[in-house]
Amino acid sequence: MKRIEIYNLLWSKTLTEVAQMLEVKYYTLHKISKEYDIPRPKPGYWVQLKYGKQPPIEKLEGDLQLNIDMTIYREQTRSSFKHLLEERLNNNGCRCGRSTSLLNG
Repeated sequence: MKRIEIYNLLWSKTLTEVAQMLEVKYYTLHKISKEYDIPRPKPGYWVQLKYGKQPPIEKLEGDLQLNIDMTIYREQTRSSFKHLLEERLNNNGCRCGRSTSLLNG
């Protein structure tokens, strides 16, 4: 998906709606917009629109046609902290005598 396409979606629907459309988590879409420098509406943007105001829209700068591989982000289904902890325990071995199955709760 191209940067410009994500930008257009972010300014036409709420972040939650776009995340559902793209089949990624809300925080993942937020991360994508930060990583690829895609401006998002500021808090209150949708309320202002609802009441007939015209809040400013930030311009998208840089390579508009840059392709973003969404499949990579769709595969990131676990919380990053939990994922890192599991990875560390599995790679280094847990010397505490506890099972890593405690993380599955």
